[in-house]
Amino acid sequence: MRWLGIFALAALPVCISVPVAAATLTIGKATIQKLLVERVFNNNGRWYLQDGICYAYLESPRTWLAEGRVFIEAHLASQLGVEMSGQCVGSSFASKVVLSGRLVGAATTLTLAEVRFDRVADETTSGASDLLQSIAPTLPPIDVLQTIRDRLADADEIPIAVDTLQINNVTTSDTAVAVRFDFAVSAP
Repeated sequence: MRWLGIFALAALPVCISVPVAAATLTIGKATIQKLLVERVFNNNGRWYLQDGICYAYLESPRTWLAEGRVFIEAHLASQLGVEMSGQCVGSSFASKVVLSGRLVGAATTLTLAEVRFDRVADETTSGASDLLQSIAPTLPPIDVLQTIRDRLADADEIPIAVDTLQINNVTTSDTAVAVRFDFAVSAP
């Protein structure tokens, strides 16, 4: 009976344990800025929201973290309308804008969800807020696994390979983004 009690006591934590992520990657504001410039504003420093004869793009980004969101201040340049006879018939807009989104993770990637235009400096452009919101960008996914693999490939020490990675949770504070994930690594 005594052994049964000891076994039950030892098994109790296993029965009520909560799975915990194996690791947390903390990404500071400077790295968020660098990742966005490298991975998103990667077309001559521009992020095309719409490409073609009718176009809209953001350039000269500056990022910060607040309210659980990633904020991006950038210059918007656009010619929006309908393509007719090889021209864009519509309106041109140019303004400094601030947009934000909630950083989320799925599988091995990070992306912005719930993207919205928070501020438009130019009144004319601000009047087209519904139109702007209709082209609100979707952040191209940033593959965390590939980014880690790229950084590890540059290492001269013992080669370590990240075999799998699964993002479990992403939390954004005013100072950093915490990405909790499970992963497996190997070395030859």
